[in-house]
Amino acid sequence: GLAPLDLLSSANLINYFGRASNIEKIMLTPILIQKGQSRVALYGLGHIRDERLSRCFERKDVKVARPQQHTDEWFNLFAVHQNRHERGVMGATGVKKGY
Repeated sequence: GLAPLDLLSSANLINYFGRASNIEKIMLTPILIQKGQSRVALYGLGHIRDERLSRCFERKDVKVARPQQHTDEWFNLFAVHQNRHERGVMGATGVKKGY
């Protein structure tokens, strides 16, 4: 559905990044920030249920786009929205380390 953040983004009032259009095959594309010799590739991923995101990582259905130029000169930063509070009977499973 359409969220308020989508409306703000379409009006160019905010830079809303990290939304996965396909939650079965996730493609992460960075926002590239450069000042002088410093280069930062900022990746983001909006809320996807922990269990679903873990399955995507396990199936290797998460792809990361790399900058086209100066590929080894970028500092990569990944911001992910993930619940950490235990919920329900099983509690939050989270995303396993090592992906």
